[in-house]
Amino acid sequence: MTDPRIDALQAAVAADPTNVALVGLLADLLVDAGRIDEAVTLQAGLLAAGDLGPEDALVLTRRALDVDRLDVVRGALEVARGGGLVEGLAELEASLQQAIARRGVALDAGPDTAPSLAEEVGLTFAEVGGMDDVKKLLHRMIILPFVRPELYAKYNSPGSAVSRSSRSASTTSCRRSRARPS
Repeated sequence: MTDPRIDALQAAVAADPTNVALVGLLADLLVDAGRIDEAVTLQAGLLAAGDLGPEDALVLTRRALDVDRLDVVRGALEVARGGGLVEGLAELEASLQQAIARRGVALDAGPDTAPSLAEEVGLTFAEVGGMDDVKKLLHRMIILPFVRPELYAKYNSPGSAVSRSSRSASTTSCRRSRARPS
C-alpha cells in the first residue's frame, strides 16, 4: 500500500531535487514508514551535492548507521564536524568503528587513517561532562583550523597570531597530558 503523502512529495522532489526542505520532509516520512534505506539514499544525494547542512548531516549519520550504510556515514560525519557540531560526534564515530569491525572490512577513510591526537591522548569531548559552550569554542577555535584549514585560510594564514596561538595551545595541552602519569 502506498502513502499518498510520500507519493506527492516524491513527485515534488523529482521536480526540485535540490530543495533541502522537501527532501528532509520526504526523508522523515520515509523513515516513519520504515523505509530508512530510501531516506538515506535520498539525503545522500544532497550530501554528495554539498547541499546538506551540519544538523541534517548528523541526522543522516544516525539513519545511515541504522541501515548499515557505512558509505554515507563518513561523509555525513565530516559535514557535521565541519559545520562546528561537537555534541554526539564521538559516539557516532565510535558506532562507525564498531560497524566497520562487525563487517570486518576497512573503509577508505582518506588521509585521516593515522591515529588521531584524540586517540593518542585517550580523551574525547564526549567524555567531558557538561561545559558544552566551552567544548564548542575549543572545537571551533583550535580543532577545526587543523582539521578543515580551508575554512580558515582567509583569517588563519601560516604565522598569523591565530595560527600560532592555536598551535601553541595544542602543543602545550598535548605535552602536559603526556607528562602526567597514567
